Amino acid sequence: MKRKPIIILGFGRSGTTWVSDIISKSLGSLLLFEPFHPAVWDQSGKLCYAANNHDDFKSQISFVLNKKERNPWLIRNHLSVNPQQLNQSYIDSIWENCEISGFKAIRANHQIPYLYQEISDRILFTIRHPLAVIASIKNRPRFFEELGWQQHQSLFEEHVLQHPLIKRNYKGNFNQLETFEEKVATMWALSHLLSLTDLINHNLPIIFYEDLYLKPFEETKKILKVLGSNHNIHPSYLFTPSMLTLKTAHSFSQVDDDFFKFRSKVFWKDNLTDHQANQLMHLIESIIKPHSRVYHLIKRYFES
Repeated sequence: MKRKPIIILGFGRSGTTWVSDIISKSLGSLLLFEPFHPAVWDQSGKLCYAANNHDDFKSQISFVLNKKERNPWLIRNHLSVNPQQLNQSYIDSIWENCEISGFKAIRANHQIPYLYQEISDRILFTIRHPLAVIASIKNRPRFFEELGWQQHQSLFEEHVLQHPLIKRNYKGNFNQLETFEEKVATMWALSHLLSLTDLINHNLPIIFYEDLYLKPFEETKKILKVLGSNHNIHPSYLFTPSMLTLKTAHSFSQVDDDFFKFRSKVFWKDNLTDHQANQLMHLIESIIKPHSRVYHLIKRYFES
């Protein structure tokens, strides 16, 4: 019997592509790239951040997993160059010969209860220090380009701020936040409040980006064990994870690798001042701390 699909979820810039690449290469199959992205799905523009409209999500999942949609976008991180530079027959041969074992997505984080009940219990969620996420988004000005920042903000207000859990508990005023960084920090906090609550309720595993970066072999073995796999690990899976970007590669040299000097701060020290960092973490903590189960899960980020 065919196994249920693997689903990798997480907030944008949190390592979902890295994790999906490691799993794909370890298992020898494809985890599709962002099936809910506007480049693939025409419903993305209205369902981003949504926690309902389950039938639409289910139809799209079935469509892509059964290879009825063969948009090169879905396999872009498994290609050595941009799909536009490749012969169509080569791309077709990938679809014909490679097995699909699941997908990774940053636009279905609030669909966890439905995905768990109706699609698969093989769900992994990646989480990364919020300041690293904010800095990474600042470094990537095209991050919100596919819908535009204003539409992203509008959809967030419509789907997340109106969620019953958030309406009951969030006392802040998103529209009065002054800076882009504050808005992204609040989006991170509220999105994780929803996602982590669902993950706790369903006893689903969380992958911490920092642990994977520092202990890649140990953490990868844990991931594969959760997925029921005993596959061996090749170092190229971990240190040059994306065939297309190679952006997560690092040296693991205590001399050359700043991660050993600065730990997580290395990801934001050049983009956020200490004052900004402290203010943003105070904002995030004020949102998360009243929710003891979620706060306990990620308190490491507030203790450093």
